[in-house]
Amino acid sequence: MSKKIAISENYSQYTTHDGVKVHYLDIGQGPAILFGHSYLWNHQMWQEQVATLSSQYRCIVPDLWGHGKSGPLPKSYESIEDLASSYHQFMEKIGINTYIIVGLSVGGMWGTHLASLYPQKVKGLVIMDSYLGIEQEETKQQYLDLINMVKNGFTENVAKNVAPLFFKTNDPDKILIEECEKNLMKFDKTTQIPSIVKLGKIIFNRPDAMSKLIDIKNAGVHIEIVVGEKDGPRPPSEAEEMANLIGKISIKIKDAGHIPTVEQPKETTTILAGIIKDMVTVNDEL
Repeated sequence: MSKKIAISENYSQYTTHDGVKVHYLDIGQGPAILFGHSYLWNHQMWQEQVATLSSQYRCIVPDLWGHGKSGPLPKSYESIEDLASSYHQFMEKIGINTYIIVGLSVGGMWGTHLASLYPQKVKGLVIMDSYLGIEQEETKQQYLDLINMVKNGFTENVAKNVAPLFFKTNDPDKILIEECEKNLMKFDKTTQIPSIVKLGKIIFNRPDAMSKLIDIKNAGVHIEIVVGEKDGPRPPSEAEEMANLIGKISIKIKDAGHIPTVEQPKETTTILAGIIKDMVTVNDEL
C-alpha cells in the first residue's frame, strides 16, 4: 500500500457552476479520480481512501449540492442526469479531460449517468453501495416519509432514526452512529435543507437506469461493483443484480454497511487501490 498523505482543508478549492458555489478537494498528481459521496454525507467520508490514493493519483472530491461546503442545488436541476451533466461541466472547468469515477450511493447513480453520457471521458467506473433500478414502492414511500420529516431540519429524533441506516445491520459501532447523528443535525435549515429535500425526491423517484450499465460496458468503460456485505438500504443482492447484467461478480466488503469507507476504511482502501491500479494499467489515456 502506498504511503498516506495528511488530508486537511488546505486542499479545499472553490468554483462556481450555474451561479452556485461548489466546494471540492484537489489533492495529488497523476491519473484523475472523481469521487462522489453518499446522500447526507460529504467529502470527508473519503478521507481515509484519499489519504492513500492521493500519493499516486489526482483525487477530486466535491461536496454534492446542499452538502458540506457547496452551495444549494441549482433550481433548474430535476434529475440524476442533471447532476451528471453538472459534474461533467465541473471537470471540464477545472481542466481534467479523462478520469475514473468512484461513486457511492447517489454518487454511483450520477457517476453511471455521466459515464453513459460521456464514455470518452470516463475511463473507469466504480459503483459502490448503489442501485440503478427503480426504488421499490414500499421502501420508496418509507424514504419519502423520512424526507418529509426533515423539511424543517433534522430533529434529534429523526437523526436517531436515519443514522443507523448507514451502518451494518448487526452490532454497528455506536460511536460512528452518534457522530452521524450530530452531523445530520448540523444541516442548516435555511441554506441546506431545501436542497436535501429536493435531492431526496430526485434520488428515490429515479427512473430505471440499469440498461446504462450495458451501454457503458459496450463503450469500453471498465466497471466494477462494490458493496458492504451488511448494507441494509442497498443490499448485496442489488449489487449482484447489476454485476450479473455486465458479466461481473460484485466485490463485497466484509462487516460493512452502506458507508464502508468509514466503517471499514482499510479494507475499502485496499480494494479501491487494486481496482484503480487495474483500470489505469489498461488505459493509456489516463
